[in-house]
Amino acid sequence: MVTTFEYKNRTVSLIPSGNPEDRLVIFAGGSDPKEDVSSMEEIKKLLKPYIKKGIIEDFNLLSVSSPDWDLDYSPWEAEVSGTAFGGGADQYFCDLKAILQMDQINESIKYEKERTYFTGYSLAGLASIYGITLPDIPYAHCACVSGSLWFPGWTEYISEHVNDICKDSVIYISLGSKEIKTRNPYMKENGTFCQQTDDLLKDTGVNSVFKWNNGNHFYEVDRRMARSIYSLLSSNKLEPEF
Repeated sequence: MVTTFEYKNRTVSLIPSGNPEDRLVIFAGGSDPKEDVSSMEEIKKLLKPYIKKGIIEDFNLLSVSSPDWDLDYSPWEAEVSGTAFGGGADQYFCDLKAILQMDQINESIKYEKERTYFTGYSLAGLASIYGITLPDIPYAHCACVSGSLWFPGWTEYISEHVNDICKDSVIYISLGSKEIKTRNPYMKENGTFCQQTDDLLKDTGVNSVFKWNNGNHFYEVDRRMARSIYSLLSSNKLEPEF
């Protein structure tokens, strides 16, 4: 059963596992909360057989919407190919921290940072790793699925801040094999940026993996997200059969 409520200009949707002690996975939402819920339900459906078999633990699933994707998930201001990015990720995470303290959440979830995972796709994938470098971020593990690590300044930033990431963190990075087959000068190098980020994380002792998926940026998005959660919940030790 989905519980939905509002915080400022954001819609918060929760699919509880039924056990407040279960781990929490946060799904970086978009501008349409109904689409977020549909994706969340599909992710739970894909992972249900593995939960039933006891391969991975069940989890509470929470989404926080983004009325302005290019603002909320960009770590700093930039302009790329005519698109202006507002650098509002810090405010998004500030809102997320406030949401996790609300009664509507605490009635269903026993929140603990060490058992909380943040999963993001595309620009939200970039935000997920950016966030985990911050000192007061409310999650300990993250997934960057088809993440925008081509973002201007990212390589320099992660090189300077990789040591700020807790060594107990589990991080998952993935990219579609066709995503780099483009004339876009930023995106065609994204495989290199993902690999460089993964290498930096590993070199500092962080449990990180980088996986290639089939298809372009829009291929099997929910399935890719489900794979990332499966990997995170197994501490990057297992790969699903879907």
